[in-house]
Amino acid sequence: MISMKKEVLMEFLEPFAVSLNISVFANGYTFGKVPFFQEMRIKKDATPWSDAKGVVYVSVSDGQGSIIAGPFKTNEKSLFDDELEDARNNLPLWDELFRPFIEQFLKSTILTSKLLSAQADDVNRLRLLFEFSKEVGGAQDVDRVLMSCAQFILRKFKLRNVLLSCSGKEVRLFNASKEEILAEQRLISHVRGGKSTCTVNNAQKDFLFDGIEKRESLPKVMVGFPVFSQGELVGHLIVYSDELPNIELVNDVLIEFGVVCARLSVFERVQKSASEDPLTGLANRSLLQTELDRIVPELCAKQLPFSVFISDVDNFKKFNDTKGHPEGDRLLKSVADVMRLCAPKSAVCCRYGGEEFVMALPGLNQSESKEVAEKFRSEIERICGSTISVGVMTCVNSSVSWQSCIREADRALYRAKHLGKNRVIAFLMLDKSLGVIDV
Repeated sequence: MISMKKEVLMEFLEPFAVSLNISVFANGYTFGKVPFFQEMRIKKDATPWSDAKGVVYVSVSDGQGSIIAGPFKTNEKSLFDDELEDARNNLPLWDELFRPFIEQFLKSTILTSKLLSAQADDVNRLRLLFEFSKEVGGAQDVDRVLMSCAQFILRKFKLRNVLLSCSGKEVRLFNASKEEILAEQRLISHVRGGKSTCTVNNAQKDFLFDGIEKRESLPKVMVGFPVFSQGELVGHLIVYSDELPNIELVNDVLIEFGVVCARLSVFERVQKSASEDPLTGLANRSLLQTELDRIVPELCAKQLPFSVFISDVDNFKKFNDTKGHPEGDRLLKSVADVMRLCAPKSAVCCRYGGEEFVMALPGLNQSESKEVAEKFRSEIERICGSTISVGVMTCVNSSVSWQSCIREADRALYRAKHLGKNRVIAFLMLDKSLGVIDV
């Protein structure tokens, strides 16, 4: 009987059966002591729980299953053989007045059992989701949540392997064979097309996997689940198992996973907006400061050089006044794109404010940093059709603060502007105890 557990039924039906000296059959289980008459009938009769002349059973159905209580003997003459007739005489005597009371008790048992079973299922579900929330609650990025969720599902549902994908990222806990990957692709196609769960109970025979060679090597059960976040299909889950997992509970976990991913997406957008220039996508001044606070002390401890340059788009105000601010924004975006192309891997590129751009160059000496700045200047002229002026500052042993380096780079930029624009001016400092050299 669906949603009725043995332990719940036993609490009601076992004492009932014992008190009446009968047996009760429900949901595949038998409660009470089975009378000898019933034991014999089970062996001899194809329908051992059916009414027959001389015996009565009380049956209550809920449309999905039934509870049968009995047997009781009646006063009418039976048609059983001598062995069964002797056993029948030991049964409790039936009175038709019993029927409404027994039926009502059995109906109440069904209802109460289902309510208690559903309550227990809800408690187990809440406990599972609480454990999942504890496992992923501290994660601050999608990658960590993805791995934690995959491991949680594998462990809790006793699976063989898990592939979990969300927003273009995916994690696979164990290696998959070529055949398994082909099977996954077909499951994923069905999940995406129908936006619903796709279950394969026998991978070796299911038509979905027709044509896959060595399909006998596939796990017995494979299930594909859709992953939703804020109502949008954002990924999928493929599980490998020896038996069908609890589909509803897996989906419950995935719903919580989608909620966590949505929260992290908002968090990442906030983090990004706090550290990224919205127009160009480069680091903003706040992120530059954070990075330099970390980088420069490390370079100083190792006596390595630190260089920084600050650039300014020449005649930008005039450009804005004549061509308009939308074209001015387009030019700034183009300058940012060229800066990314010219930047070494270790560089930090920043829109410092307005038309000013800064590039920090950890570990680059004076000639190397000037070469990068010169390349940047020439590429701007070639690609953007505008010019920039650049001021470079290098401290050979990183003994001076990055704030001082930027001030000196700004002074070098002012010199470049004063000398006619569209050029690079570089300053050098050997040590903070020595002055700045104009090179």
